[in-house]
Amino acid sequence: MLIWQPKQNSDANSNTAAAPNLSFGPGVEYVVYESKDPSTLGSYGSDSSTNADVMVNFDSGELFIGAKEQWAVQKRGAIGTRPAQYNSNIALGIGSELNGVVGLDTAVFPAVKKSWDEITVNSIVEHFYNAQIMSIDRYPAEYNKPFPSIWLFRTREGSMGVLLIAGFTENPRGVKIRYKLVQNSSVVKNDSATASALLSEPPKLQFLAWQDEWKTNQSGAARHPDGSPVTDAAELKWLKVVPSGGMDVSSWHLSPEPRFLKLWFSHPLFGQGSFNEVTLLDDQNNVIPLDARGSMAGDAQDANGQNGNLGWLTKTLSPGAGTNIPRRVTVRLRYTVGPLEKTSELTVEPRHSISMALEGNSHLNGVGQDVDGRAFVALAIDAGKMKSRRFGVVAVTKDGRELTVSPSESGSAGETGVSVAEFNFGIPLADMAKFIIGTRPIRTNEWKDVVLPKN
Repeated sequence: MLIWQPKQNSDANSNTAAAPNLSFGPGVEYVVYESKDPSTLGSYGSDSSTNADVMVNFDSGELFIGAKEQWAVQKRGAIGTRPAQYNSNIALGIGSELNGVVGLDTAVFPAVKKSWDEITVNSIVEHFYNAQIMSIDRYPAEYNKPFPSIWLFRTREGSMGVLLIAGFTENPRGVKIRYKLVQNSSVVKNDSATASALLSEPPKLQFLAWQDEWKTNQSGAARHPDGSPVTDAAELKWLKVVPSGGMDVSSWHLSPEPRFLKLWFSHPLFGQGSFNEVTLLDDQNNVIPLDARGSMAGDAQDANGQNGNLGWLTKTLSPGAGTNIPRRVTVRLRYTVGPLEKTSELTVEPRHSISMALEGNSHLNGVGQDVDGRAFVALAIDAGKMKSRRFGVVAVTKDGRELTVSPSESGSAGETGVSVAEFNFGIPLADMAKFIIGTRPIRTNEWKDVVLPKN
């Protein structure tokens, strides 16, 4: 169960049916996971270790476990009773018996015939004009009917916004949500300044570990870039929830056997669609050729309440084999963050072919669906003219979700020639409304004198 406590917006006037000085704030995305916390079991009994005990405060992003006395749920109706210290909450059931939306001192309303982009500030203000805010406003799921994914809300204190249930995760189970709040236009200026500051904020190389030691000792094998062990409780938690991938080249029978190094990078804006390229350099600033035929693995995770509200990129690569492993290196990361720039939109229409010229003499190579029924967009990229920028594609579904992925690439591996980048979104093309194609500038950061863990 997710409890949402939105920021209060004193500028939202409940007696005005239209408010031209209001606009949407930036969209925020979270994944909130189901609780199976053993400490809850020990303190409150088995019935308290359920979805109902996971709470998240959206002001701080903190995820915490609550006692069953703080949040009681009747399974069938997903009716909640909130503790006195929390107000203006929305509760979402994510279990099979808890599907529904419950507003606590908050009016909620499903937007069943609108997409995410079609919801306007005025439509929200007008809908809740003179709305009666009840202590409980319940919308349970109806049997054998699709559950609405987009919801309007207004709290007793005046905050308004739109919430999207973007999907669900397994292993661990959780719910993906996106929301944006109505706010005064003066606040937008502050948010723009914040966004600019985030873009200029450098990423952090948080941890590194040898893969073989990680397999046996997990977070105990992790070190900071200065060689010190990781002992902070919050950092140890991040290591548990951030996926780090891995490499296995044992079938190649290489001798000596390459040793793989895992690297964890963080930035508030890192995520699934972030480009990243890692290079290791020696003390003379020369590139260190990677072992294992240059093979590497990577993973990415969007910011959420469990990983420090940080986006994460991880890489696993081999700096050498046997005794041919440096003691210290410089780590260079090339990456992209932030919104797409110089964008073009491609509306999905049946039996409609389109050609599209893109930045840097590149062009749309194709839009379609593979044999597994997954929609894709392929771009032909002029590598020589796109050395400093990187293409990205955002897929917008018909129910308002925005999907981002990293592309698979083939073709030119150098600085000239043509490469093909294919963005595969994992859902049918018939579910897509449009694709947004654009570029981001490639940024670079280096960490010098990084201490590799002792052999």
